[in-house]
Amino acid sequence: MAYYEENKEEERKANKVAGYLLIFLMLIIVGVMIYSIFSSREKVKPITFTTQTPFGMESTSTPPKTPTPEKTIKKTPPPTTPKPTPKPTKKIKKKKFEPPHLDGAPELDRATGNMFAGKTGKVKIIIFSKAFPARSYLIDTVNNTYRSIKFKHIGKKRYKIEIPPGEYRLKIVKKNYFTFNTPLVVENGDKAELGADPLIKRPYLNIKTNPHGARILINGRFAGIAPKIIPGLDDTTYTVTLKKQGYRTKTFKVKLKKGKGLTKSIRL
Repeated sequence: MAYYEENKEEERKANKVAGYLLIFLMLIIVGVMIYSIFSSREKVKPITFTTQTPFGMESTSTPPKTPTPEKTIKKTPPPTTPKPTPKPTKKIKKKKFEPPHLDGAPELDRATGNMFAGKTGKVKIIIFSKAFPARSYLIDTVNNTYRSIKFKHIGKKRYKIEIPPGEYRLKIVKKNYFTFNTPLVVENGDKAELGADPLIKRPYLNIKTNPHGARILINGRFAGIAPKIIPGLDDTTYTVTLKKQGYRTKTFKVKLKKGKGLTKSIRL
């Protein structure tokens, strides 16, 4: 009986030692497995495949590498320099055609006071004119002075004025008429009568185009849009140019005469 109990105690001790050894071995195995896992992550060797060639030679090949996605780099645009603002161009105004200017007072000193003071006698000057009333000036050629005068209407388009004898120049001015400027020497008791009308009308130019709306240039200067009447011109030759978009430009010359107008109908 005592022998049986001793064997049983020894068997328990052996089992306990075997259990400790088993636990120790399991810990070692777990440690090796953990080490192998971490070491395999650091170094991964490519797997090689061996193939048998028809001539009995072995060839090794490695699987193709998967391309790594490239990082897209955003390109920043170069800095743009601001464009200089262009300077505004000055518009050159084209000169317009202008008829001759209306004459004014003589370029002399206006007489102060009475220009006829100290002069005796009277002279009648009578004129016939269809264009009166008009601005009239009497110039004293001796003293180089002038004064404005006013003719009195005496009927049937006749006008008169009374002045003292002397040496004068008579100047009559009206728009769209040629200026009348003539010397006048009269003595006491004389009666001067001008038979012809002193005011002669300036010629005009009447431009008509078919179609309407052409630009009129006279001597290269803009004079208006057709149809148009251009009054107060000189008795001379003018170059007329007609322009309209979509039509041929036409250029021609006209010769004007005193007291007469001219009408031109042009087909573009």
